[in-house]
Amino acid sequence: MPSSKPIACISTIRRRLSTLLAAALAACDGPSDDREQFREQCEQQFACDCITHRFADIDACMQAAEANRAGLLAQFAAAGLTPDIACMDQLQAFDPEWCSTWQEYDATHPLESEPESTQCGVCSLASGDRQVGEPCITFGGSASDCASGLYCHWSLATGFMCIDPCVPASAGLPCDSGINTCAEGLDCSRDSVCVPSAEPGEDCTGRGCVDHYTCDRDQQRCIPLADEGESCLDVYCDAGLICPADHVCRPPPKLGEPCDDWCPGEMACHPIDKVCGPLLQIGDPCEQERQCAPELYCKEMTCTPGGGPGDPCEDSSDPCRIDLSCIHGECGPGQGLICG
Repeated sequence: MPSSKPIACISTIRRRLSTLLAAALAACDGPSDDREQFREQCEQQFACDCITHRFADIDACMQAAEANRAGLLAQFAAAGLTPDIACMDQLQAFDPEWCSTWQEYDATHPLESEPESTQCGVCSLASGDRQVGEPCITFGGSASDCASGLYCHWSLATGFMCIDPCVPASAGLPCDSGINTCAEGLDCSRDSVCVPSAEPGEDCTGRGCVDHYTCDRDQQRCIPLADEGESCLDVYCDAGLICPADHVCRPPPKLGEPCDDWCPGEMACHPIDKVCGPLLQIGDPCEQERQCAPELYCKEMTCTPGGGPGDPCEDSSDPCRIDLSCIHGECGPGQGLICG
């Protein structure tokens, strides 16, 4: 089956959480009035129902945040970079979703509904004056000596180089899924550099083919993708089509249409009727967890909510409700993304 391009569905939250973790590891001697600017975000963090917080108390949280900010400013000053205070505030700001458990977050952020993303519009903690195509130095992945709005990206062929993630890259510039895209007629090669897409019948070693074609890995040549009604036993279906059990390409099933075991969007393939319908609810028969509504599990072939407070639990075989966490074999307060 064809593989989809990776999507950076939770890259932003991981990036911002890593900023807070860096603050937890920072140190600062002596009190300072500057730490008061971080009081609100620290109070929000401690409002989460965590058994273990990342900091001993709100004052320690404020102290670490101040130390982290001071350390970044000193590092950027030494490198001759211009800091972006608004970006620092944004990355250190508290997001209420961080009080959610991973199960809650996954339920409200289904991967297939997220569009392919790039680094366009993602702020940098500090910037320099290097331009597109020039070599660059990155500082912890969130700052570089590229000019404001540019991104310092590495590829095997070019090393670190400044790119504009908001503009499709021209031939020879670095590329990567979740970072940027290549200009029309170009493909991101195996070496993460934009190169001309291979034409029908051409050698496609290390690169992709033009639209409606795929690289036959045995011949290393571009061959046509299967169209609607054509066999997909030995070749992928064209964009917008699926390869069902009968191996004949067709559009994805719609509400009320027959299905094998999968339906697009917020639908489920009913395990008995084998037609696409709404996601299954409590008590409905199921074969796979994805057939049930996001807050339910497929347990003993039935869509079932997880255990409530105080119920016995195991993380995988006998989980808790998505807003709770399994703590020492018992369902307890939900441990959010921010919890230690």
